[in-house]
Amino acid sequence: MTVVFTPSIDLALGVLAALVLSGIVFLIHRTYHRRRVAATQYRVVEFEGGIAPLQNALRSLNPPFTMEVAVHQLGRDVHVYLAVPSAKADWLIQETGGKEVTDYNIYHPGGAHIGGTLMTKSDSANCIDVFMQLLKDLDFSKVNEVGEGVVFQLVFGQRSRGGWTGNVRVLVSAPTPYQAREILSDLEQELSGCRWTEEKGDDFIRAVTYRKFDPGKGMAWKLS
Repeated sequence: MTVVFTPSIDLALGVLAALVLSGIVFLIHRTYHRRRVAATQYRVVEFEGGIAPLQNALRSLNPPFTMEVAVHQLGRDVHVYLAVPSAKADWLIQETGGKEVTDYNIYHPGGAHIGGTLMTKSDSANCIDVFMQLLKDLDFSKVNEVGEGVVFQLVFGQRSRGGWTGNVRVLVSAPTPYQAREILSDLEQELSGCRWTEEKGDDFIRAVTYRKFDPGKGMAWKLS
């Protein structure tokens, strides 16, 4: 004897409702994901005139954004970048005359990477102000044209009372640990007004590469 199973109407409606609900949840999740990606996706803008053209734009640009001064792994030119959320890039280009570029590379394959986080030595000092002044005159002449790279990075993550809160980082890449240490030591002397915390390892490299803001190492900054 053959038994034929016929689902009840209630069961069929329940299954249908579950499928519809799961579809709605999927669509909501996908929409949220797309909006989240769009909001956090960064575009990189380069400025050939150094940091001078950025002063006025920085006063109008709300965080999050990242400012970087870098010497690439190939070449000796000093490059100035702002990495901003996609929605702000067109405005920034129009305001400053900068140009959008693909992201760049300072890393020597298989080489040594060492860096540091800059903090103030006292409450009365503002390391980011010192940093901005020294960026105009920093000497990168000891960075070799092939195989060595450097990036100074300011990651601004949030507004603070009377200004912004940001991270200041330096990362050096070179073929050997000795070469990387030599470059970093020279830069430390030029930025002697700051207290350095040496950083190594994948977590620090990842924070620099992905421009991640660390509120635990943030410093207040006011534009004059």
